[in-house]
Amino acid sequence: MYEQVHLPHALSIAPKALLKQEETASGLLPDLPQLQQLIESLSVTPQHHIVVYDDEGGAWAGRFIWTLHLLGFTRVSLLNGGIHYWLAQGFPISNEPFSLTTTTTNTAHSNDDET
Repeated sequence: MYEQVHLPHALSIAPKALLKQEETASGLLPDLPQLQQLIESLSVTPQHHIVVYDDEGGAWAGRFIWTLHLLGFTRVSLLNGGIHYWLAQGFPISNEPFSLTTTTTNTAHSNDDET
């Protein structure tokens, strides 16, 4: 959906980037180097305030917020109602790709399976 419509200045990630590609178990968190590579590809840092949404009811957005929290990001919000509510309200939209300048980040990582 990102290619057709998204919030202005939104970045896109594929949901599969939030999952470890493992045949023996599904839903595992990717290894730290893979997560760091994902964050670096987005060029976001813990100093950014990141607003997360999806077009599938919020589960992927929630997964991304959880992943960001594990990496030490605390300035993260969920867009209430997701993209569909945003569109219904007639708020600004874009179909132009957006990217931030490249940066290298140091991220904290928790191995706590209870998080």
